[in-house]
Amino acid sequence: LLHRMDFVHKLPVIVPGKVNTEKQKAFVARYEQMKRELKETEVILFSDGVHPTHNTKKIRCWVKKGTNKQIKTNTGRERLNIQGAYSVEDSTITTYYSETINAIAVMAFFDEVQKAYAWETMIYIICDNARYYKNKDVTAYLAKESCRIKLVHLPSYSPNLNFIERLWKYMHQKVIGVKYREKFKEFETDIKSFFANTDEHKEELQSFIGTKLHVIEV
Repeated sequence: LLHRMDFVHKLPVIVPGKVNTEKQKAFVARYEQMKRELKETEVILFSDGVHPTHNTKKIRCWVKKGTNKQIKTNTGRERLNIQGAYSVEDSTITTYYSETINAIAVMAFFDEVQKAYAWETMIYIICDNARYYKNKDVTAYLAKESCRIKLVHLPSYSPNLNFIERLWKYMHQKVIGVKYREKFKEFETDIKSFFANTDEHKEELQSFIGTKLHVIEV
C-alpha cells in the first residue's frame, strides 16, 4: 500500500533541534553579499575543527545476497585533533594538527593560515561559535594591526552552512571508512597523507562539497 502511495522506506535526516531557519537565511544572504563585494586581494575560508578517532567507520558496500560483511574495530581511545580551512573558490585546504584544540592552538592555526595566504590583504574565516574563538588572547590576536584575519560567525546550530563539514564527511568516507588499521600511527599517517595530497581527489572533492549552501527548513 505504501509503495502504491509513492512512499519509500529510508532513514530520517538528522537536523539540529534548535535550528533557526530565518537566521540561516540571513547568513546565506550575507555570504552572497560578501562574495559580491570581495576584492581581488581578499579570500573567504570556511573553518572548523574535527577529531577523528582511531576506529573503523561503517559505510555501505556491495555484498552477495544472504551474506554479511565483517570489519574489525578498535577501542577508539586515541584521536587526532585537526583544524582546517577550506576555500570554496579553488578547493585549497589548510590544516593544523595539535594535541588539543584550545586558544593557543587556534592562534597557531591562524598563523598557518596567514602564511598560506601571505598575498591576501584580508582573510575572512567563517566559523562556528566555539568558546575558544572568543577567548581574550584570541581576541587580542585578531585585534593586532598585523593580523589579516576577520572571523565571521555562523548562526548557532548551523553545521549545514559550513562547507568544511562536507570535507570532514568526505574524509570519513574515503579514509576512515575504507579499512581497518590496527595501529594508531597507521591511522594518523593515512589521514595526514590524505590532506597532504588532496589534489589527487580535487574533481571528486569539488563535486562532493559543491558551492551552494542549503538552509534547513523546519
